[in-house]
Amino acid sequence: MLRGKLPAQVRLRQRRNSVDIPEHRQIKACLKSWSAWLGGIADVLAKIDASNEPDDMSAAKGWSVRSRKIARRLGDAANKGFFSEVGADKAFLRMSSLFRNDPVYRRFYKLWQDMNLGLAALFGDFLQMPLAKTYKLYELWCFLRLLRAAVEEYGSKDVDLSSLFRVEAAGGVSISSGSVVVNIGPDKALCFQRQYREYWLDSMKEGSYSRTMVPDVVFSGTGFGVDVRSVIVLDAKYRINDGLNDALSSIHMYRNALVQEAETGQTEGIVSAAYLLTPHEPMLGSDFKDTKMPGRLFHPAYREKFQFGAVTLRPGMATSDLRATLRAIVADAAA
Repeated sequence: MLRGKLPAQVRLRQRRNSVDIPEHRQIKACLKSWSAWLGGIADVLAKIDASNEPDDMSAAKGWSVRSRKIARRLGDAANKGFFSEVGADKAFLRMSSLFRNDPVYRRFYKLWQDMNLGLAALFGDFLQMPLAKTYKLYELWCFLRLLRAAVEEYGSKDVDLSSLFRVEAAGGVSISSGSVVVNIGPDKALCFQRQYREYWLDSMKEGSYSRTMVPDVVFSGTGFGVDVRSVIVLDAKYRINDGLNDALSSIHMYRNALVQEAETGQTEGIVSAAYLLTPHEPMLGSDFKDTKMPGRLFHPAYREKFQFGAVTLRPGMATSDLRATLRAIVADAAA
């Protein structure tokens, strides 16, 4: 075969399997970050003033012990086994084919998303809200961020914020947390937890035909690209994967049950579009018909076709992204 000749160089290729890949470095950094966070929480709980109620003291001490144990387990996991051969990286997961396609890695990616939503690096006693009630904070956050985006998008002239703040007897100022209407210019309004009573009880003959309904956010007015007044209902859902059916039922209900009585006595729907607001980041296909739920709800073609679906509102989003999201919502409603 070689005709009596020998090669001047012989190359031998060896393939080595290494666990030091970007995904493992990111996972290791996350485990260390969570361990440090829980260790700090344990220290805060352990220093609670002994003058507090005995029951509260007992609960705080118990959670301090639990947090420290979990922090120790996470720290050990980040330094044992194959992680001892993995380098360092930032505690931030970047979506890759491994996180997308492998079930185990996909579960860790979902856990990382949930940790970012449910646990923030906040220390102190200024945020008295248990994690079980985080969804209420998210609802108010959505309203305030959309309000800022709307003011920047449509102008600050004639914006009335008097209903948003209230003066307390002690002299402080607090944010109203329910039934707030902020007028943006002469023809638009953003509402937080507006109550829609039965329409025949309302002076404008506008409301529900069954019972009192309270959507989280309502953006209404004219000048949205159509001649008639538009009403866009936005329902904030902190998590939609586990309660997707309930989340969809709520916006279906608002879209169908909110009506206005016309001069003829007939009722007609007032909701132009209804969307879920959620921190969820979907994976979209080229066609919404081939996209699995809940990602299908976020598909631009799906939202435009049905004036229905979901949009991502995530803490940390830039104001420019929020304004772009608001423009997309309004454009879908006017389509």
